[in-house]
Amino acid sequence: MNPITTTATWSYVLDEKVAILIVDDDPILREFASVHMSTPTAHVETAANGESALQLLKSGRFDIVLVDIEMPVLDGFTLLEKIRSDEQLCYLPVIMLTGHDDVASIDRSYQLGATAFATKPVNWRQLSYEVRYVLRASRMEDDLRRACERAKQKELTSRGTLQSLQQECRDNLTSILRCIDECRAVAAAAPAPTKSRIDQIETLTRTLLAFCESMPSEVPVVQSPPLALEDR
Repeated sequence: MNPITTTATWSYVLDEKVAILIVDDDPILREFASVHMSTPTAHVETAANGESALQLLKSGRFDIVLVDIEMPVLDGFTLLEKIRSDEQLCYLPVIMLTGHDDVASIDRSYQLGATAFATKPVNWRQLSYEVRYVLRASRMEDDLRRACERAKQKELTSRGTLQSLQQECRDNLTSILRCIDECRAVAAAAPAPTKSRIDQIETLTRTLLAFCESMPSEVPVVQSPPLALEDR
């Protein structure tokens, strides 16, 4: 019996729309990166140092950045620090791509906020899978962050509605008390049952006003846990 041979169909790893920035001072690596990581849906741009990369990141829209450590002008560690301290870039996934595989470099990368770490020489197929994983995890984190923001906005809206309702109740009850005072002045010569009825209305109104004043003016705030991609 002849063995059955199965030939896998070659496919792109990065098969979703993505904009990638590769930062490395080695022109050959930048060229290889453009060739190996570009796909019909993956757009790759490169920068020769951290300073150039920072300008590109601030002027364009990138989904992920791959950063070498040793570079002129602005090295990879400093670039990573600037990305994490920038309000517009702080959630950008960053993969440190470097020949440094020593413990100190790995530890410092993650301490500064790196999302992942890859070493040279680069296995471009494997790196493409790493990029795909990081992107999908980052997008899930973005979805969760947006859901938390929507929940907070809804909470603020509810809080404003509650405060508005409380103020309206106070105003109405206070207005009723003023009317009671006017009625009592007019009903000075009225029969005792009428005066008693006015007293009952006043008592009920003051009870409602006290209840309204005792209600919390804010809905409880639900604290969201910090979002991070430290665990794989």
